[in-house]
Amino acid sequence: MKFNVLSVCVVLALTVSACRKKTSQPTEAPASFEVAPPVKAGVSAETGAAVGVADPLAGSASHASLEMLTFAVQQFAGTHKRPPANLQELVSAKLISAVPAAPAGMRYEIDAKNRQVRLVK
Repeated sequence: MKFNVLSVCVVLALTVSACRKKTSQPTEAPASFEVAPPVKAGVSAETGAAVGVADPLAGSASHASLEMLTFAVQQFAGTHKRPPANLQELVSAKLISAVPAAPAGMRYEIDAKNRQVRLVK
């Protein structure tokens, strides 16, 4: 009987402490501005014109998107024996759910020769 009363008290104490109102933290989310990636000179695979090729910082959203898109392009090329003509083909093949938005002033381009996706100006 003593053990039951003690266990009930412990359970109640844990429940009350878990339900206690926490001290309020500022509700503002920190501003998450993605810094534009550094740009190198390159040649567009689609048009052959000189373009700026971005090299996004590791760990950034742009870098993660490039890695994900490159992986999807390589899967598509392995399955279909050709690189995709555009990123929308990856959505049609259900390799990605949607084409991610590129940083302002940039766009994604498929490098068919290397089977990679690049950010270009």
